[in-house]
Amino acid sequence: MKILLFGATGAIGKLLAEKLFKNGHELIVYTRSPEKLNTENVRLRVVEGKLNELHLHDSIFDQIDAVVTVMGPPLKRNYEGMELTEAHKYILQAMIKHKIRRFITLATPSVRFEKDKNSLMTWFPPFFARLAFPKAYKEITAIGEMVKESKLDWTIVRIIAPIDKQTNPYKVSFGDSKISFSLSREQIAEFFKDSLEQKSYIHSMPIIGS
Repeated sequence: MKILLFGATGAIGKLLAEKLFKNGHELIVYTRSPEKLNTENVRLRVVEGKLNELHLHDSIFDQIDAVVTVMGPPLKRNYEGMELTEAHKYILQAMIKHKIRRFITLATPSVRFEKDKNSLMTWFPPFFARLAFPKAYKEITAIGEMVKESKLDWTIVRIIAPIDKQTNPYKVSFGDSKISFSLSREQIAEFFKDSLEQKSYIHSMPIIGS
C-alpha cells in the first residue's frame, strides 16, 4: 500500500513507520521536522510543512491508498487555536477530493462510541480530560465527531496510557471486558499496522490496552 502518514516523528509514528517499511509498504510522511525521522528508506518520501500549510501541499494525497494520523493535541490546560482540528478537517476533505477511502486516527475514550459499555475505562478518561486538559478534550472530541460523520472507511483507535516499556500484546475492549490501561507504544503501532493490512474495525472505535 501507499500510505500517507502524519505524526511520523513521534514515538508511535516512528515505530509504525518501521513496521510498515518491514512489510513492504510505501510511505509519504508530512512533517514540520524531517530531521527527527532518523530513517532512510527507498520507499519513503518526506514532505516538509506545517499543519496549517497543508493547503499548499495538496499533491501529497495523489494516488494514496490510506491515510493515518498519530498526532495528539498539546497536553496543556489552554493554548492558542485549534490547529489539530483544522488539520483533520482539511485531511478529510482532501481524502474525499482524491477518492481515498481508508482513514485511521488516534484518540482516547473521551470520544464516545455507540457500542461503549459503562465502565471505568469509558467514563474516567473523559472525566479527567475535561478537568485537566479542557482544550485538548475539545479538540479530541471535535476530531472524533468529524471523523464519525465522514463517509470514509474510518477507524478511531482509542488509547489511555501509552508507555515505552514493553507490555503484553494488545487487547480490544469497548468497556465490556477488562484490559490494562497501559499499553506499549510498540503494541499501539502494531495495532495500527494490523488494522491497515487486515482492513479491520472499519466504522469502529476500539479501545486498546494490554
